[in-house]
Parts: sequence; C-alpha cells; structure tokens
Amino acid sequence: MINDNGLVSKMKVDDLILTKSLGKGAFGEVFLTIKENNPYEIFATKRIDRAVSDKPENFKRLLNEVSILKVINHPNIVKLIESKKTRSHYYLVTEFCNGGSLSGCLRQYIKLYKRLFTEDIIQYLMKQIVSAIYYLHKNKILHRDLKLDNILVNFKNDEDKNSLNMMKAEVKLIDFGFATKLHSSQSNLTHTVLGTPCNMDPQLLKNMEEHTRNVQGYDSKVDIWSLGTLCYELLTGKAIFIGKDLNDFYKKVKEGIYFLPLSSSKEIVSFINGMLQEKPECRYSAEDLMKHDFLTKNPKEFHPIDRNKVYQFISGNNLCINVKNNNYIWSIFNQKKPNVIMKNELMPIPEMDESNKGKAKVIKIHHHNYNNQQIPKIQNINNNIPIDKRNNQNIKLYQNNQNYQGGNVQQRQIRNNLNINAQIHKDNSQKAIRNNQEQQKYQHCNTLPGKK
Repeated sequence: MINDNGLVSKMKVDDLILTKSLGKGAFGEVFLTIKENNPYEIFATKRIDRAVSDKPENFKRLLNEVSILKVINHPNIVKLIESKKTRSHYYLVTEFCNGGSLSGCLRQYIKLYKRLFTEDIIQYLMKQIVSAIYYLHKNKILHRDLKLDNILVNFKNDEDKNSLNMMKAEVKLIDFGFATKLHSSQSNLTHTVLGTPCNMDPQLLKNMEEHTRNVQGYDSKVDIWSLGTLCYELLTGKAIFIGKDLNDFYKKVKEGIYFLPLSSSKEIVSFINGMLQEKPECRYSAEDLMKHDFLTKNPKEFHPIDRNKVYQFISGNNLCINVKNNNYIWSIFNQKKPNVIMKNELMPIPEMDESNKGKAKVIKIHHHNYNNQQIPKIQNINNNIPIDKRNNQNIKLYQNNQNYQGGNVQQRQIRNNLNINAQIHKDNSQKAIRNNQEQQKYQHCNTLPGKK
C-alpha cells in the first residue's frame, strides 16, 4: 500500500485522498491529504488503528482529543477540520503545516547555520506558544504534554521554508491526547500522572518513578514547567536534564541543577527562571509570561548578565541555577516575586544583642540547615575580654571569612554579617590601642594634655 517513496497508492476515505506519509506516532500515522473535489487544498490526516485505539484507556484519550479540538479556536493551535470512522480506523483531518515539528526545525537550523536560535527568534516563537497556553488555561484546559515535537511549524512560502526563516514562521500546538479540561467539581486540580518525562513537572515525575498517583493534585502550573524546559531547549539546543539511563535522569531532575550560557540576556534568564521553579506556586502563570519583559521588549534593548552580581554561580561559561533554592538568582533577574515566596522563603534574620548599650553590637547567628548542609555555629566574640585583648581574635575571624567565598547564598549572608561584626570590633580595638598608646606617652607628665 505504501511504496518506497512513502507515497500511498489509491487510499481513499470518502472524499479524502491520503498520499504521502508524514510520520508515525504511538497511536497512529499521519498522511498528507487532499480532497477529491479540491486537489489544491492540503490537509494532514491522522489515521488511528481501531485495534489499538478501542482499548478503553486509548479510546478515552482519542475522544478527549477530539472533544477538545472541536471547541477551541486559536491561531497557534492546530484546527480540526473533520473526523471520520471506518471499520478498521479512525481519521482525524487537521490543517497542514509544511515545516514539520519545531524540534526538527531546530536541528535543521543548527545543521544549516552552525549556530543556535538567537534570542529574537526564541522571543518570536515563545510569543506564539505562550499565547496558545494562555488561551488554554483561560478556558480551564491543561495540555500536559508540551514539547518541541508537539509544536508544528508552518512557513508562508517555499523560500522561507528552504532557508528556515523562523522569523516568518507560524507555530501551532498539536496532540491533545493527554489534555484535560478542569471542572469546578475538581477544584481546578487533576491527579492523573501523564506526559513526557524530560518535560514533566518534578513532582509528577516523582509519582511516575514511584508508580503512585498524585494525591495532592496539580493545576495549570504543570504546563508552565514544561514551557520552561521547552524554552531552555530552544536556547541551548539540548534537553534540560540528560541522564545515561532512566535512573540517572531521575537523579538529575532531583538535583535540579541546570546551566544557562553567560552570553544570554538578563531577560531570558528571568523568563526561564520564572518557569523552572520546583514549587508550582512559585512559578509564573501564563498571564505573567504574556506580560514579561522577554516577550514585550525589543530584543535590542535586552541587558547582558551582570557577572559581578552572580560570580559565585558561574561555572565556566555558564550560569548555574538550582530550581530548588534560587532566591538570590530570582532577586537579581526576576521582576516579580510571587507572594508565596516572599512569605515563606525569606532568609532568617539574625538576632541583635543590644544588652551592652554603647558597645559594638554582636550579631548572634544560630545553627541552621540549608539543603541538608550543616552550617556550624559561629562563635560569638566574648564581650568580657578587654577590647585590646580581643583584637587578634577578631582579625583572625575576619580574615578567615574574607578568604572563603564558597557556599550557598544563606552561608554567604552569614559570612557577610560576621565580616561586618568583626570589622566593627577591629575598628574599636584599634581605637582602644591608640588611646592606650597616648596614655603611656604622657605617663611621665604630672598633667595629661589639655590640663593645666
């Protein structure tokens, strides 16, 4: 039925003529399609074998996809033209996109131009994708399988297609087999664990690894995480987490560390970081993304990364970010901080000991545990020791903490507090020593300077 060129001979379904095979998926095959009465209009038809799709779980997904595609209408979501059924197959006829998948375009672009997408291209593409997701979320629909393979590209003409002119491309979201519509009875939460692992929310991935159901439920923020991984891949040309095998992949996701090129703009770092937050409530919403500087500003006005502010997070030519604990990164790059972060994630405030009025204040830093790393208590300087005797102890503490620059943000804040404390004592100690020297200088005199 299919020859060596991928052409189908005499495959007709009513007035549809299925010609060239465009690709195969898990549940069916897609064909280039024309209508018998109008051979100049081209469509794409997904043919699904009923022997596979009639299984209860698969049939439910098929009905789900058709029901959602029938009611949605957005320029960046593929349109369902019609659906047909025969004894052996189901047929879903949709509009045709001539550029293939976005993942394929990315690979071809890198091969053709020997470089990655520029940020103006990423901005142009993400505007369309985020617009589609915003439309879905506004209508209480979760896609749950966002990835580059599920985004098709359509070029206006053959010239743009052959040159991969991405700034003239239109992208369309496809494959709603895993999508779901939230209802008021669900309290805007759903529980089923579905999706592609490399783009999946960490909590859902954990449920998948443990073969458990998501008891707490999840909302539209699962799509936001997937959007972040998708944008990361457009920028770097590779998946955000890569493992040797599935267990190694799970380990990388649990660590939550990823790298962005230092050549990136501050705006795209903020954009990606706002989506790739481990806690769903800390992620941007689709509406937040629509208003973000990365999508609204002219790319010529983007700002470079200030390396002086993030030097402790630089690894080679990359900026190292952890999805679990990056409040400092957020404070540097992101415009808006969700209330939940400000409420729950603020740094612990050291207590001030003002028992000795008029003397230098001593900051008490208590024992804390950040990221399972034990931070030892820092011994307070004993106020009972005369200030001139304390000098060497203070300078030693100050120098030790000046020389060490490692650790996480909380540890650096603790060291900064200690440095301020030690510097205050150092200055007061030196002042006391100078006063002692002045007194010794005039010990042989009956009167001190200023007295007659």
